[in-house]
Amino acid sequence: MPSENQYATYQDTTPVDYIVVLGGGYTYNPDWAPSSNLFPNSLPRVTEGIRLYRQHPGAKLIFTGAAAISNPMPNAKVAAMVAESLGVPEQDIIVLAQAKDTIEEAQAVAQIAGQKKLLLVTSANHLPRAMTIFQSEGLNPIPAPANQMATLGPLNPWEKAFPSAYYLSHSERAWYEALGSLWLKVKGAD
Repeated sequence: MPSENQYATYQDTTPVDYIVVLGGGYTYNPDWAPSSNLFPNSLPRVTEGIRLYRQHPGAKLIFTGAAAISNPMPNAKVAAMVAESLGVPEQDIIVLAQAKDTIEEAQAVAQIAGQKKLLLVTSANHLPRAMTIFQSEGLNPIPAPANQMATLGPLNPWEKAFPSAYYLSHSERAWYEALGSLWLKVKGAD
């Protein structure tokens, strides 16, 4: 996916104030291991946020995302529970549990972060659109991609011969982001 290549994995250790991890797919079952509640697009975001948190002592982790219609637990809270289960202290976590989409996430983060230095963590294919939205809210996010999906390495022969739902899901994500970017242009936010 070409949009994944726009930003490199963030490696800088210059201090930042916030590490913002955008919400994604999730469920909530208190009987499961915390990380099992995050879908494949969300878990890499959270783990990348935690990696960056460990590289930036003193930064606060911000998790975003409202509760899904059929889920009583907000996405942001589930992500925070995963972070806590992996050793992030509760006092270093900010939960923004009202935002239902990327625009609302940017608006909520702007109220807390203002012009402070922040890393923006989301799936690599979502990051270009998220950067545009966050910048339109007056923020200056530093891109920190996670969940890169495009495979550049050689495939096994059987992977070339048979259709794969795994790779079809990559196409779905590319279309989703392309339509999201088109919608931003139609609305005039780009």
